[in-house]
Parts: sequence; C-alpha cells; structure tokens
Amino acid sequence: MCSPSGPRFLPESARWLIVNFLLIGLAEVPAHIGLLLILDRTRRKLLLLGTQLLGAGACLGAAAFAWLEMAWLTVGLCLVGQFLISAAFTGVYLYSAEVMPTPLRTTGIGFCNTLGRLGSSLCPWVILLGDTWKPSPFIVFAVLTTTAGLLAIWLPETLGRRLPETLEDAEKVEDSCCCCWGGTAHSANSRGL
Repeated sequence: MCSPSGPRFLPESARWLIVNFLLIGLAEVPAHIGLLLILDRTRRKLLLLGTQLLGAGACLGAAAFAWLEMAWLTVGLCLVGQFLISAAFTGVYLYSAEVMPTPLRTTGIGFCNTLGRLGSSLCPWVILLGDTWKPSPFIVFAVLTTTAGLLAIWLPETLGRRLPETLEDAEKVEDSCCCCWGGTAHSANSRGL
C-alpha cells in the first residue's frame, strides 16, 4: 500500500503536501537546538533582529521563486525561513520575560501570547491570498516579520543584566543607542539596580 513516494491512495499533490509539512516540522528541531547553544553568548537584540530580518529575506526569496514557479527553490527558502522564524519565536519568549518587570511578567507574557494567537488565527486568511497572486502570502509575512524585527531595535539589551524586579527598575532600563551591535550598554550594577 505504501511506496517510497508515499501512500498510493493519496493523489500526487497530497503526497507533496505531506512531505512539505514534514520538512517544515523538522526545520524547527535544529532551530531550537541551535538557539540553545548560542543563547548565552549572543546579544538578545542581535539574535532577534538577525533571525527575523533573515527570515523575512527568505520569505521574499520564496516569493520571487513562487512567482517564477520554481517549486524546489520556493520550498528550500520556506524551510530556511521556517528555521529562522522558529528560532526568533523561541527567543522572543525568553526576551519578553527578561524585559518585563516581575509584577507584570506573567500578565505581560499572557498578553503577548494572546496577540500571537490572534496573529496565528489570521494566517489561514493570509494563505488564501495566494489564490489571487502566488507570492502575496510570502510578501505579507516578510513585511510583518521585518516590521517586528525593526521594532526590536528600540528594546533594551538584556544579556547579562538583572531582571527588573519593580516598575521603577523597568523604567530605569535604557539603552542610549538603538544599535544592537554596539552602543553604550551599561551593566545592571553600573546603573545601581
């Protein structure tokens, strides 16, 4: 009943759908393992900005190849994008917990989670845009991912810093530079936290 190319009772398009779904699921495993290996040595803002902007670039590349109807390149870039966005998604949970002060941490994470679920519930509607123009879902995801990545520039760096315990501590957290690779990031001890 089964062959190397998939179950015989499924049409060819369904077999490829299953293979693509399996590959996208498998792309998340190295993303999470890789993130665990570099998390303690990489600035949070750089990690978040890099994974989101590179993931958006992969989405734009997939859009270009979807428009040209080059299936293998489209799927390959989708896998690269899935890898990067999975790493960003995992990193953003840690990062948002580090940015929020203790009294608001659980409420803040819950609010962020709610917004994320709202966004994921809109994804099927975005996918339907592909029926009118194939590259449109990739472009929508790329624009949203780029926007989120660029907004992360204004977040404070949290690597090696004490978590804010009060609202006053959270208000004192500041980065004098919007850059994620430099600036005058002060340690928590030098700010008196």
